[in-house]
Amino acid sequence: MKLSPRTKHLGGLLALALSNACALAQTNPYIAANLGGVADWMRSHEFADITKQSRGFAPVNTPWDGVVALDETGHPLDDAGLYIMCCQPTDVEQGLSGVYRFSFDCAGTETPRFRGFDSSGQLISYERDPLTGRVPGEWFFPQGGDRLLMSFYKTQGGVRNMKIMRPGTTEGQVFMPTFVDSLRHFGAIRFMPWTKTNNSPAVRWSDRRTLEDASYRWRTGVPYELCVDLCNELQRDMWINVPHMADDNFVNKLAILIRDRLDPDLNVYVEYSNEVWNFMFEQADWNYDQGVLEAQNPASILRYDGVTDADTMRHRRIAKRTVEIGQQFASVFGPGSMNTRVRPVLAAQFGATWQFERMLSFINGAYGPAKDRIYALAVAPYFNLGGADTRTLTPPEVLDALQGMLDRLPTSYQYEHLAAMTAWPGLRPFMAYEGGPDTTGSANVAAKRDAMYDPRIGSICTQYLRQWHEAGGGLFMWFHAGSGSWINDNGSWSLTESLAIGSPKYSALQAMAQQPVPPTLAGVPFPGPVDARRHLNRNTDWETRPNEQMGPSDTRDYLIRVSQPGTYSLRLLAAPTVASADIWVGANGAQVGTLTLTNPAWPTPMPRQWWGAIPVQLNAGLNTIRLRSTVGYQFAMWELNADLVSLTCDPIDFTRNGVFPEEQDVSDFLSALAGAPCSFGPCDLDFNNNSVFPEEQDVISFLTVLAGGPCE
Repeated sequence: MKLSPRTKHLGGLLALALSNACALAQTNPYIAANLGGVADWMRSHEFADITKQSRGFAPVNTPWDGVVALDETGHPLDDAGLYIMCCQPTDVEQGLSGVYRFSFDCAGTETPRFRGFDSSGQLISYERDPLTGRVPGEWFFPQGGDRLLMSFYKTQGGVRNMKIMRPGTTEGQVFMPTFVDSLRHFGAIRFMPWTKTNNSPAVRWSDRRTLEDASYRWRTGVPYELCVDLCNELQRDMWINVPHMADDNFVNKLAILIRDRLDPDLNVYVEYSNEVWNFMFEQADWNYDQGVLEAQNPASILRYDGVTDADTMRHRRIAKRTVEIGQQFASVFGPGSMNTRVRPVLAAQFGATWQFERMLSFINGAYGPAKDRIYALAVAPYFNLGGADTRTLTPPEVLDALQGMLDRLPTSYQYEHLAAMTAWPGLRPFMAYEGGPDTTGSANVAAKRDAMYDPRIGSICTQYLRQWHEAGGGLFMWFHAGSGSWINDNGSWSLTESLAIGSPKYSALQAMAQQPVPPTLAGVPFPGPVDARRHLNRNTDWETRPNEQMGPSDTRDYLIRVSQPGTYSLRLLAAPTVASADIWVGANGAQVGTLTLTNPAWPTPMPRQWWGAIPVQLNAGLNTIRLRSTVGYQFAMWELNADLVSLTCDPIDFTRNGVFPEEQDVSDFLSALAGAPCSFGPCDLDFNNNSVFPEEQDVISFLTVLAGGPCE
């Protein structure tokens, strides 16, 4: 079924009306968004001064193409033209009509000649102000207009300080209210496209765009100052991408700018470039070469363990720069800012979790615990039409293909691996730096566009986000907010084709943002039986196997979901097939014990039985249990289980002087925990007697009991 422009318009208006009927208060702060790029053909219309989204100055007789000499701000040094806006839809209302007020400076006293080419609308007024010397003018742009061009002749050295203010705007206004309001439902904003991160030429701080630049379409895109200002106006956290070649001074200056300009109640996510693993971007090749070059130095931290192969070096260098940039930002923001206000994000390819394994292993080995240097892992979990796009499709068939891919997404892209990889080192929930339905391709463009106006795509987007949260995912940066055309080979990335009418996708995200965060359903509920065959690297036929066999140095990871934090007594149902076998047991990044399985009657087979009662501290939410065969290694496993341990804390009289509670008990306990000797005899730091010490929980338990609370 082909949708008429009127039908699409009415459908979009209905979606927008429904979304606006909801409260603006955000309940789910994890629904966030990327901004689209700034360009003359885009439709978000972010800036009150439309010059900022223009194509930039070009030859006076061909303002749509060509190069002219420019000054450091992008203004021309001679006569020139400007392609301000193009490719705007004529069948969808954009709110662009009205009088545009333009003005500029130039040498001389005469009014330069003006030409509007085939622009929509007409010139209303244009004459130099004899008092100020500035040249103002007015252009009427009609409803349904699609382009705006201007050229200026006999300028005696070009135009300066060009401004073209949209209808209804005021002097000094920066952002358009419609654009700002379209972002209020999102919990954070990522500026990767805005700051033109991909293939960025920026090395030095002087390479960036400034507020005085004529257009923000080129070089490093929108100035960082305006990225911060937008977050302040929205009261939303900021996600910034640092250019891949940026030197340390650039990083330091950027951190200072954000620290001094960003509202102190807001946080900043910091990412090294964008998709540095992806060789369709220049940053991937550059990083690869830099990794090889750095590895030639025997003292390079990249080869801390002697490994020097190029592929490993490129991933290690991504991790290295992420750590370095995060440390620089934290140093600028001050003590206590790491992983609180400053949130370094380590990104990798979705479906290639081995990249994270490689990078996290490097961070742990070269720098120390990753949780002290990285806030979270991030991926881009797009879903597409699969192979269906190779044949002619109707809009319902487009939606069927997207639905089919979505239904396979949680298993085909190993959400479980991401959750376990996050829980093991103690990172925050894994994030999406980008995501959404991907309709890229030259086939079925019209059908894809019509599918985006079908209410069913809203339901698909809702299911997609619910699956993400249920799998343990956190912040989700949709790609992308704002408005753009869906009639192209590049796909329907934007949430809508017009901010004035919205879309089912747009409404779905707004509704999700206003609802509580869906509960996490990933992992096996614990305590309770965990099938030993259900480890992270299981095969598809795992349920047909009688038990789980462990070989030499084998590792098995299990993702579990705990409702009540505390100390648990971990047990394993297993049977050795040798005289003795040892199993290394770990939880959330640390060893918690060793299980020794013995068979006194070997070589007579031994029936399975429960082994061990290893105390392990588990957090509320997702945890990772790891088993590794070390000695003997021949054994079969059936089940893991545990019991919550009821703890009995030590007496509050830590100093054993018979006086309690007293300040000296607290002082001596904290001093001993920090490594000071005990003057009254052997120190017992395991206050809660969970066999894990020293740990933060001992301090919490001590202070809780001191205040009259329960042992925990």
